[in-house]
Amino acid sequence: MSNWIGRGNIPTLNADKVALANVGYGVAKEMFNQDLYFHQALILAYLIDIEDHPKINVILPTRYGKSFTCALSALYRASQNRDKVAILAPNPDKSHIIMGEVTKALATSSPIIRNGLSISDRFERLATQLSKSGISYPSGGSIHPISLHESRTGDSQAVGQGSTFSIIDESALVSDSAYSLAVRMELESINYKRI
Repeated sequence: MSNWIGRGNIPTLNADKVALANVGYGVAKEMFNQDLYFHQALILAYLIDIEDHPKINVILPTRYGKSFTCALSALYRASQNRDKVAILAPNPDKSHIIMGEVTKALATSSPIIRNGLSISDRFERLATQLSKSGISYPSGGSIHPISLHESRTGDSQAVGQGSTFSIIDESALVSDSAYSLAVRMELESINYKRI
């Protein structure tokens, strides 16, 4: 059994997953210059290597860093795996929470995560643009916030969207019909993975 290299203590419940948490911590430290706590590192490790776990439900108390950890995984997946990442949420405000964390994490990321992104404008302006529209890498990866909220006409931003990796924030607040639509659209990609 290896020793935990990150912040805080090893929770007894997941003491057998120290090696996996160390992987998540190592990625966060090397690529994002971030120190993570055990469960944040464990979640990140699952999200960046999700092959054995095609669906992950993360249920933690508020202010635990879920959105932040999901943002790191979105940046990693888009830049390293060339995934088209969809940040799905019940309404536009919620979908922009993780995008705000993406923007913050991008500021401290290593050049390997920023590779191909042209940051020629002032960062504040870029941050506003990123949080509203998402980012696209020349290599093919991207991150886009999508609201599953249905308008009065029954339309949703999810219509016509597809991705290879999805993060559904506050999924308990998404209606069954909106969830169904999002999953149907996502499943059209043969490389699709959902968390």
